Amino acid sequence: LRNRYDDVALLTVLASPLVGMSNDGLLRVRRAAVRRPIFTAFEKDEPAAGLSPTDHRLSLAFSQRFARLVKRSGEVSLERLCKLVVAEHDYDLACLAMADGDRRYANLRKLARLAAEFEAVRGPDLEGFIRFCDEQATLAAREGEAAIAEEGRDAIVLMTVHAAKGLEFDIVILADQGRE
Repeated sequence: LRNRYDDVALLTVLASPLVGMSNDGLLRVRRAAVRRPIFTAFEKDEPAAGLSPTDHRLSLAFSQRFARLVKRSGEVSLERLCKLVVAEHDYDLACLAMADGDRRYANLRKLARLAAEFEAVRGPDLEGFIRFCDEQATLAAREGEAAIAEEGRDAIVLMTVHAAKGLEFDIVILADQGRE
């Protein structure tokens, strides 16, 4: 929604459960817009050439949903826009059908709440919100890799199993393993 001519973002959306195009369909869409941004193929109804019936149906549905979302993006709050994207593409159902679906769905709801909080402070700035989310993801990645105890010192280190991945310790205690 921020930049329809961002090919990486567009291909990410088309390949994701939001749309679900096949790899062959993505290739054909890319080829339909030679030396141009991929979205130009959607503007000229060209991606249909050579697509499988399923990918053709998915590309038409995406085009229609995208047009509705672009129109609504200037009319609704960031929180509502997040919810519309999820609802328009049935992404909530797709997440719930995946492994760990409850957590994924909770993250969608958290994103909408984060959008509302961002908008309350900075206003309805979609591009600013996307930058904010990117910055938060970068900070979280850096924080996960930060050292929490100096190497070689005797200390108790409290961390998640994920953070301990690949590390070795003489003694490891896993808390709360008796709970069902």
